[in-house]
Amino acid sequence: MKTALRFHIRKQIILWSCIVALVYSAIASTIYLWGIDDSTEYYMLKEAKRESLKIAAGGYVANNSATDFSAYYLGYSSLPSIIQDEFPEAILVPNQSTFYENNQVSIYVLPYRINLSTTSSTVLYVVHRYDKYDDDLQPGMPLPELLIMLIMGTLLVAYIASSLLVSSITKPLFSLLDWARSLESEDPTKIQQADANTLRFSEFSDISEQLYLSIQQVMETAEREKQFLNATSHEIRTPLSVIFAALDILDRKDIPDAIQPKLMKIRRSSTKIQNLTESLLWLWRDENLPLDLSSQRLHTTVQDIISDSRLIYPNSNTEIHCDLDASLQIIENQPLLEVAIGNLIRNAIAYSPNGIIHITGNTQNFSIKNNYTDASRDSGFNIGLYIVKSIANKQQWGFSTCCDNNTFTARISWTNDAQGV
Repeated sequence: MKTALRFHIRKQIILWSCIVALVYSAIASTIYLWGIDDSTEYYMLKEAKRESLKIAAGGYVANNSATDFSAYYLGYSSLPSIIQDEFPEAILVPNQSTFYENNQVSIYVLPYRINLSTTSSTVLYVVHRYDKYDDDLQPGMPLPELLIMLIMGTLLVAYIASSLLVSSITKPLFSLLDWARSLESEDPTKIQQADANTLRFSEFSDISEQLYLSIQQVMETAEREKQFLNATSHEIRTPLSVIFAALDILDRKDIPDAIQPKLMKIRRSSTKIQNLTESLLWLWRDENLPLDLSSQRLHTTVQDIISDSRLIYPNSNTEIHCDLDASLQIIENQPLLEVAIGNLIRNAIAYSPNGIIHITGNTQNFSIKNNYTDASRDSGFNIGLYIVKSIANKQQWGFSTCCDNNTFTARISWTNDAQGV
């Protein structure tokens, strides 16, 4: 299921805001801890220098209590055992603080070398003990809570910003959508260009303008095709009328029996052209005019089409099996029925020159199946099937095709208007 644009924009803004907030929180927390370490070491060095001067002058340590915040010890052996356990002498580097944290207590130890004389020296250990419980009692907000507030504030700002952004984008987008829906109007003259003021953004205006120009081009092309079909129909009907008139005159004459089959072929071919012309004109009309329906013998129609197709493909060795009841009749428009079935049969013969064709049908559907070679498949089942599909769509017939194991199957299902009699 596709996501709406407004939800996508809001989700992306909130997602990236969360990522930025988390990254910023991690950076702030890291810098904060670095600052604590550096500032602690700085003040421990200052204390070490101050106490070293006192020791050099008086030879004593001002405070050696391990429970106070700051404590000073001369020599490693004077350190409390708990500190010696956590800070082996080998890991302590002069003038650099070393950190240890246990539960709520953090301990910093900084060794500082003192030269008592030109021949002797000792090490002063500055110890800072920091209890986080005491920090909780201090006024102000702890760092974790501050970071949580930062993230929540960022999310709130992101939600408000995304809502405003979505509203500013989707409102003109919905205007564009409403205009696009108005293009479905049945009357092409009612189609108007979108109002640029309601679209707000130049990109949306460009889209609407391009759509409008494309529709105008399509309408002009459709109108030219319509005029062409009307002109073609007129030009085809004129010679057909002459042919039918000539055939009617010949029917009144005493024509030899040997000529009669040829005249019959001429009449059937002319009728086929007339049916095809009427079908194409009907397909490309905008309005869906009612058709003349009559009872059609499906078996007779198929046999006539097969006979005509044999003349078109005289070198074809196609074997045709027609499994249709001779008494089967359906109520349909004759030109459309002959054009649809004729295209299916001629396609099958054309693309199965040495194959087998199976034709079946009843009051509900008509089916034709034929095998084909890879070479004939490359030629396609193009215009003929396109015409059949167009007729089926406009007549609301069911039409389907299937290719399986070099076998092509086409099937037409009649609607309720095509009931058997």
